[in-house]
Amino acid sequence: MTPYHRFAFSVTLAFVVGSILLSWTISTVIERFIAEDTANQTGRGIAVHFPAILGSTSFRQPLSPDEQARYGRIVKLHFDVYSIVQVKMYRPDGLATYSYAPSVIGTSGLATPGQDADRLARAAAGELSYEFTRGSVVNLSDPPDKIAPPTEGDVMRLWVPIRVDGEVIGVTQVERDVRLLIDEIRRIQLVTTALVVAGSLILMVTLGRIYADSTARIREREESEQAARIHVDALQELNRLKDEFVAQVSHELRGPLVPISGYSELLAMGQADPEQTARYGEAIRESASRLNRLVEDLLDLGRIESGRYHLERAAVDLRDLIERVARDSGAVSSRHHVVVDAPSDLPTVDADPDRVTQVVTNLVTNAIRYSPEGGEIRTRLRRENGFVVTEVIDRGVGIPPEHVERVFEKFYRVENTVTRQVRGTGLGLAICQELVRAHGGKIWVESLVGVGSRFSFTLPVAGQPVPTEGQPTPVRYFPG
Repeated sequence: MTPYHRFAFSVTLAFVVGSILLSWTISTVIERFIAEDTANQTGRGIAVHFPAILGSTSFRQPLSPDEQARYGRIVKLHFDVYSIVQVKMYRPDGLATYSYAPSVIGTSGLATPGQDADRLARAAAGELSYEFTRGSVVNLSDPPDKIAPPTEGDVMRLWVPIRVDGEVIGVTQVERDVRLLIDEIRRIQLVTTALVVAGSLILMVTLGRIYADSTARIREREESEQAARIHVDALQELNRLKDEFVAQVSHELRGPLVPISGYSELLAMGQADPEQTARYGEAIRESASRLNRLVEDLLDLGRIESGRYHLERAAVDLRDLIERVARDSGAVSSRHHVVVDAPSDLPTVDADPDRVTQVVTNLVTNAIRYSPEGGEIRTRLRRENGFVVTEVIDRGVGIPPEHVERVFEKFYRVENTVTRQVRGTGLGLAICQELVRAHGGKIWVESLVGVGSRFSFTLPVAGQPVPTEGQPTPVRYFPG
């Protein structure tokens, strides 16, 4: 549940609870209004009709048994209209003169302190009062011999002052059966509460849908804006890379072009002797050759990165291929000796032999170039986890730790006194990395300054699916 959902749920719950409380409050007000109106109507009816029916003498002294029987019939007929279930009549001094319960007659209603005595006293002073309570309810409209046993129910107790010529001559206390009235009020409460809760639920569902629609639109807009920002960032990064690439290529092209241009001008002047002419020509040839290699490397890298090339895969005997490269390296340096160390049962690899030759040649050539003291260049092969691992190990100048992770970047070269004497395009290792990746392998380097370097790469074994996991893990120590 999102924070907004929790907030909406809390607000809706508070609204529902508040609505329920409000509905109950309104119902209570309605109940009080109805009760007040019912009490006033009943009191007015009793106050008006009672003296006319019973006369004022019934409040002056306790009634005799004959008078009680006569008055009981009259009272019963009169109070059936108001659903009266209990009647007591008091004189202003609190003496009971009549009651449905004969044992009450002759007793004082003011003798026992409490709310009943207080209400009786207030009624004797001319004030109508009432209360709701639970009491015994008897249907007195039934014949005397068929009256059902009393049941517990809601009753309204009223204390009605009886006046004659404006003077309070007595108090009539009645208990009215208000079960139907209370049931009606409770039905009103339930209906009101149900309507409020239903409206709240509808509001909650509606707000939920509005929130869901709004959230979806906001999310779509945010995703569109994010995609636009990513696109803009990508374009800016692409533009930066383009500028950087153009600057790097311009710098690399300027290197061989400067001697070509300079020596060409000297030759064009016609003042050079044969020895100088030969030397100038050789410098121009070397620069042109370097320029040609740079262009070829650029074209190669462009085709590889764009996927516009095709690997001619075959089962390649990697040991035989590396031994040929080792023999050819003899023409590069007579002070270096390339050793091939491979098991006799080494499997063939699934690779393009020309591209693998290009990778191995580049690594072996670099090992020779950056080992100015000469010595052994060892090439080791082994099988591991469905791959053949090739290692080219030298005892050269090594690579500083801060440069190890960047040696496979285009045009990146470690600057030191040795590397400044080695000519190169700065693209060889970048091309090697792309070619190895295209075969489903990986390439990495481990190196220590002053000790040497070990370049390793993997190629999948021929005749087996290329493993998606289990590539050999670089060993983080310098190899022997």
